Amino acid sequence: MDDLIRGRFRWGPADRRRTPWFRNVPDRTLLWQTAGIGGGTLHYYANSPRAFPEAIDGEWPISYRELMPYYEKVEATLPVEFAQTTTKEALFYFGAKKAGFSQNRTLDVVSTGYRPQPNAIVRSLFTK
Repeated sequence: MDDLIRGRFRWGPADRRRTPWFRNVPDRTLLWQTAGIGGGTLHYYANSPRAFPEAIDGEWPISYRELMPYYEKVEATLPVEFAQTTTKEALFYFGAKKAGFSQNRTLDVVSTGYRPQPNAIVRSLFTK
C-alpha cells in the first residue's frame, strides 16, 4: 500500500505505467500514515455511516439493536448530520430513484436505499 513507486497511495498519474511525481518530503512519515483498510487507517474525513445490520448480527458478539444506543451517543456527541447534496450526488440520487430505490431519511440503515452521507461536520462553521 505505502510503496512510493508501486503503492496504492503513491503520488502520480492515474496511468501507472508513467513514473510517479517527484515530491520533496522532508519527513517520510507523512507517507506512512496512509494505511490500507482497517484499524491502521489514519484518515478522518468526518464520514460517520452506520454499519448495515446484516454486517453486525451473527458476526459480532452483540446485535445491531444492542449497538444502536452507542451509535446514537456518538452521533449526538460529534454531532452527525447529513451532508449537503452536491451536483454529482443529485445525479446519483436521480439514477437511484429511477432504478426503484427509495431515499433513506434516517441514520439507521434498516432497508436498501440511498441517502446523503452522514458527516460529523458542523455546518454553521462553514456558512458564515
